[in-house]
Amino acid sequence: MGIGQFSNSPSFYGLSGYGYQNNEGTYLGGAQKNTNGELPGLWHSVTQSSFINYSCNFGDKTCLNTRVYYKVTEIADDSYEYDYIGNNKFSRDAFSHWSNSIGGEVQFDYQFNKNHGLALVLQVEQSNVEQGYRGSEILTDSAE
Repeated sequence: MGIGQFSNSPSFYGLSGYGYQNNEGTYLGGAQKNTNGELPGLWHSVTQSSFINYSCNFGDKTCLNTRVYYKVTEIADDSYEYDYIGNNKFSRDAFSHWSNSIGGEVQFDYQFNKNHGLALVLQVEQSNVEQGYRGSEILTDSAE
């Protein structure tokens, strides 16, 4: 994650950064103190992958490789960030989303000689991606 990737920097709100010479370690644009009894933000990313590989040689020149996989990527439901929106108001932005993909590959290799070969590959993938992030909640006078 880079600065500003998910939200604006503190300078966008007229606030100075913190850290060495007010320019390092800035939080990703969110509140810089606890808000509504919670930390300024929590990002809980999850990535899981499962796969099965099978490889079979038929003599010295022929090989069959197969792979089936399943992947899940998400920013979990407990992820959030507080952003100062002015007039002593903060928004609590839930940044959760989820996606998965399932796929497979079959590869047939034939080696003509030590310098020349042929590979035939079939790949299939289905991806389900949630677009955007889930809602925000506006809080008033909630900074601690």
